[in-house]
Amino acid sequence: MLRNRARKTFAKMRYADVLLMKAEAAAQLNKNSEAIALVNQVRQRARTSSRPPGTTVGTLTYAPANTPPGTLPDLAPGLSGQALLNAIWHERRVEFGEESLRLWDLIRTGRYMNILPPDVRARALSHAATETSVNPFPLLPISLNDAQSWNLPQNPGY
Repeated sequence: MLRNRARKTFAKMRYADVLLMKAEAAAQLNKNSEAIALVNQVRQRARTSSRPPGTTVGTLTYAPANTPPGTLPDLAPGLSGQALLNAIWHERRVEFGEESLRLWDLIRTGRYMNILPPDVRARALSHAATETSVNPFPLLPISLNDAQSWNLPQNPGY
């Protein structure tokens, strides 16, 4: 989230994020060629988007990035199933490194617990099964106006 000078918060989303979300959805719907094309579009941009000094800003073409051949090759056309999903998830991992999206991707796809070290995973699973969730912050009273307007029960202790 970003704030402008008027102190209004607005969301920032990268086009690569949209493309990779669409690729993941396409892969899950068995539209493998569409998913591969979308990932390759992101990779093509990554291969060619480094602008060396002296590049004209505002042009629609990218200057050569002097990337060695074979760096970041396109996905294989026959990729499908779990292998394709793994390739898309890997692409999200490297494309959005340092953007704090990986944890949410792991949680969203149900892979978070599987990547934890065994001892941490065991502690997390045993805690989740035996401990109750405790909110250490006390509940504040609901204002009388809100409680009456919305017909809300008052928090305990008030």
